[in-house]
Amino acid sequence: MKGQLNLTFKNGIVSGSAVEGATLSNAATWLLEAINNPDIKVNLDTVDGLYYYDSNTKNYVYFEGDAFRGSFTYNEKVTATNIVSPSVIEAIDNLTKSNKGTTMLHAALEAYIGGKYFPNSMFTVGKDGTFGKNDLPYVISHDWATCLDPTNMRDLPSTYRFKSRPIYENFIMKSDTPYIFDKSTSIILHQFETFKYR
Repeated sequence: MKGQLNLTFKNGIVSGSAVEGATLSNAATWLLEAINNPDIKVNLDTVDGLYYYDSNTKNYVYFEGDAFRGSFTYNEKVTATNIVSPSVIEAIDNLTKSNKGTTMLHAALEAYIGGKYFPNSMFTVGKDGTFGKNDLPYVISHDWATCLDPTNMRDLPSTYRFKSRPIYENFIMKSDTPYIFDKSTSIILHQFETFKYR
C-alpha cells in the first residue's frame, strides 16, 4: 500500500490512515475499512511451512501459503481468522513477481470479507475442511479479495507444484523440507529451509 496508506504495526495490531491527497485503490480502501471497523477483528495467525495444527481434528493440515479459517461472533463482535505462512507467501510473491506483501494483503482481505458477509462460518466447517454448502464462505471471500487487487494478485503458473517431504517419528510429523518445482521441467524453483513440528 506504498503511497496510499500509512501503516503501523505495534503489539500485533495494525493501524493505518490514508496518505493525504492519495487516490486509494480498491484493495487499499477495503484494507483501511478492515483496520478501522470496530465490529470485525481480523486475525492472521502465522505458522512455519506447509502445515498447521488443527486442534479440533488433532491433526496437521496441509496448506499452501494461507488458509481461510472462518469467523465467529462473541458479544456482537466478529473475529475472522486466516492462517498464513510468511516464508511460503514470500516465495509465492517472488515467483509470481508480485509486490512484496501481496499475498499477505490477500489473506487479510479474504478474512475480513468472510467475517463481514459470512459471520459464524467457523461453525459450518465440515470434516473435509470446507465451509458450508459448496464452500461458499471461502470461495466468495477468496475470489472477492483477488478481484480487489487484480494488478498485483497472481496465482502461481499451473505447472508449479509444492513438494512436501515430511519426516515422521512414531507416526508423528517432526519436520518437513519442502520445495516448489515446475512439473514441466522438474526444475526446483524455490527450496525452503527445514520446518520443525512438535
